[in-house]
Parts: sequence; structure tokens; C-alpha cells
Amino acid sequence: MQVIMVAVCGIAAVFLSLFVKGIRPEFGVYISMGVCVLIMILAADKFSDVVEQLMGIGEKVGMSANYWKVLMKMLGITYVSGFAADICRDSGHQAVANQIVIFGKLAVIASSIPILTAVLDTVMGLFES
Repeated sequence: MQVIMVAVCGIAAVFLSLFVKGIRPEFGVYISMGVCVLIMILAADKFSDVVEQLMGIGEKVGMSANYWKVLMKMLGITYVSGFAADICRDSGHQAVANQIVIFGKLAVIASSIPILTAVLDTVMGLFES
């Protein structure tokens, strides 16, 4: 049911933004940003439920909590950088949006190095035995 509420809220915001853009264009951007923040807050609530369930699965299969933390950090970086880039694109700042996306990708790569190192150590251990 919450998905329907978010979809209707988003569509209503788009129509309101289009209506207001004819009168005051800057208000259209503010409406879009406000609705995006609202939807992101609602998504963060759902995200916490998913994290709890994934942590439970990780405990059952014996996966270290540190790996889950790194994966969640990577997912967070992806969503936040995508959200910020979309806001910049909607505001007409394509170059800034592209730089945010590039930085987000580099941050994901940097935060994934501990997992990559663990995988390489495991593979190397297989060949040494």
C-alpha cells in the first residue's frame, strides 16, 4: 500500500511542478526536491528492515558482519550519489551530476577493497593447499 502512496505522491508532485513552472520555474525544482527527500526518507525506513533481515541471513550462513557492513555502505553510496545526481540533473546542472556519479563510483570501488582482498586471499589459499 505504501508503494501506491509514494507513486501517487510522486505523480502529483510532477503535475504540481509542471503547473508551477509556468508561473515560477524555481518553485518547480523546490517541489521536486522536497518530494524526492520525502520518498528517500520513506525508502530509508524500508532499507533498515532489509538490512536487519540480511544480517540475520548472514549470521545463519556464517558470513562476517563486517562484509555486510561494507555491502550496505556500498549500497548507501550508490543510492545517495544517484539521488544527488538526479536532483542536479533536474536542476539543469548536468556537469555537476556527472561528477557526483563519478565520485560515487570511485567511493564504491574504494569501499569494496576489503571484500576484494578477502576474496583474493581465499583464492590464493586454495592454490597453496
